[in-house]
Amino acid sequence: MADSSTTKTEEAPKKGNLFKAMIGTMAGLMSGAFMMYLSPLLDKVVKPSKPVANFAVDLQGLSVMFHNRSSSRSDGWWDFGDGSPLEPISAEQESVAHTYLKPGTYTVKLCVRNLLNEESERTVTINLEPANVEPPGIVSLDAVPVSANSFAPATFRLVSRTRNASLCVWELDNDRPLEFVADPPADQDRLVTFTEPGGYVIKMAAVNGKQHQERSVIVNVEEPPVGMLTAVLNVSEQMTKVERTERSVTITEGYTGANGDKQPIKRSIPARQGYDIVEVRMEPTTSSNLKNMQVKVAPDRKSALLTGELLKPAAGLLQKGRPAQPTRIETRLVEEKRCPQVRPATPVTAGLTVPGSTILSLPAMPCDCVGIQRQYRLELRDGNRLIWQESRLPQNVPITVQNRRCTLTATPIGDQVRIDLLEVRPGTRLSAN
Repeated sequence: MADSSTTKTEEAPKKGNLFKAMIGTMAGLMSGAFMMYLSPLLDKVVKPSKPVANFAVDLQGLSVMFHNRSSSRSDGWWDFGDGSPLEPISAEQESVAHTYLKPGTYTVKLCVRNLLNEESERTVTINLEPANVEPPGIVSLDAVPVSANSFAPATFRLVSRTRNASLCVWELDNDRPLEFVADPPADQDRLVTFTEPGGYVIKMAAVNGKQHQERSVIVNVEEPPVGMLTAVLNVSEQMTKVERTERSVTITEGYTGANGDKQPIKRSIPARQGYDIVEVRMEPTTSSNLKNMQVKVAPDRKSALLTGELLKPAAGLLQKGRPAQPTRIETRLVEEKRCPQVRPATPVTAGLTVPGSTILSLPAMPCDCVGIQRQYRLELRDGNRLIWQESRLPQNVPITVQNRRCTLTATPIGDQVRIDLLEVRPGTRLSAN
């Protein structure tokens, strides 16, 4: 009986161990099967697919539109191949525009990256030809005498309007060299004087690329009547030419984590060589990582200072260990360059009877200049003989002309000068003001 009891007692642990082994084996098999089916499920649901970079290009002269056709584009960047800063991509922006400064061949690269830092690149070479050149045109060309008569020497105001002209060429008469005006304004206004009587053909050509258009106008200068004087007003000018340009500057700021959750931003934006910064502003941004941003012009106007804070970007579970994508800050600068200029004397002529009055038109004021100071030198001529001259405008100055006692006065009136030569009655005492 004792042996039988002992045998039953020994068999019980053996059955328990066998049961545990069977349970363990079944759990292992079930675990393996579960993981075998779970891994593909995780790959499909959690692990993103490998990105494939792809893009399309639309060319419009020097402006190019790039369309992102990548299979996965959580982040990445564009390299336009012209030395400009890299352009980050975003999932919301499928297309990006870029303007090149000049024609040529450029290699454009798109790099995309998924959440696991798997990258894909595509490189395309584009060839930019010059944009179609619009034909130039001369809308109008007129020659208007500055005084009521056109007696020699006679001054005419040439007023012209052009379109699509990169160069204008003037031919005033056969004895003068051609005059070239590069990048001319649409509206030109200038004075020209013809000293001898006769007919003159004034020609103008508007040029753009290999195309051009010509136009001409004829003026007639008459022989002056006997005894008529000629008033010659030489006008020279000192001024400051102001050239103002506007450009965008992109600042890229990357989060380093060296200063906790907030990283200070302090970036200097230099002005272009020879220019001063007169205005600066930040463009609107949708970034939530920027705080207390402001940009100011430095006291010397040679730079602008961008300050603020870059907040620590929020990172998801699968973004751990990945470098934070740089934040772009767009600014807009208005720069100005001032250059002193001296315009040589321009003669303006008109006939003047004794006694009599005449009005002389002054040269047009340049629209891109400030601080214009004019100097005048007035001459009176009787034929080829100089009878009076002065480097300032006269005010009731006594003068004897053709054996007549007169007073000479020149009065500025807007963009004209009125010349009055008045005869003095016998016995009148003269005094110059």
